[in-house]
Amino acid sequence: MDWIKAMVRSRLSFDVFRVLLIGVLLACGCGQLGPFRNHKAPYDLGGDEIRDSEKEELAVPWLDSWELASSQAESEHKLVVACFTGSDWCNWCKRLEAEVFDTAIFDAWASEHAVLLKLDFPRHSRIDPAIKRQNEELAKRYTDHIGGYPTVLILTPDGTVVGELGFVAGGPDAWIREASRFLAAPSAGGP
Repeated sequence: MDWIKAMVRSRLSFDVFRVLLIGVLLACGCGQLGPFRNHKAPYDLGGDEIRDSEKEELAVPWLDSWELASSQAESEHKLVVACFTGSDWCNWCKRLEAEVFDTAIFDAWASEHAVLLKLDFPRHSRIDPAIKRQNEELAKRYTDHIGGYPTVLILTPDGTVVGELGFVAGGPDAWIREASRFLAAPSAGGP
C-alpha cells in the first residue's frame, strides 16, 4: 500500500509542477517560448501614456492590409516588416512597441528601408472581420516562422521570408542592427 501512496503523491507533484510551469510561461512570455530569443527578463511597462505624444510625431504608419503593404513595398523597392502581435494582452509585444517601434530612431530607419505591417491578434478588443481573416490566413501561411508573439518577419513584396526577429534587448539600435542584417540578403533584392 505504501507504493500506491507514493505513486499518487508523485503524480500529484507532477501535476502541481506542470500547473506552475504553465503559469510561469504565460506570465513571462505570452504563452510561447519564441519571444525569449535575445532578451532579458520581462517587466511591466506601465506609463504607456508617456509614449502617446511621441506616437503622434512618428511619420511611418503601420498598415493593417497585406495587399497595401506588399504593393507599397513593391513600388518603393522596400521590404515589408510584418509584426505578428497580441497588442492588448502580450507584454513582450507591448515592450517591443514601446522600446523600439514608438521611437524616432526606428521611424527614421523604417522610412528608408521598410513598409510596416501590423498583424494583430487581440483578445480583448475587436478588429475588422476582414482584417482578422487576413491575419489568420497570414499566420497559417507563416506558421513555421511564428514561435510566439511578437514575431517580426522581414518579407519581400511577394511574401518571401528573408528574416525573422522577435524582441531584441537594447532598444531601437540593437533591434535595427539585427533587422539590417536581412536587408542585404540575396532574396531581398533592393533598389
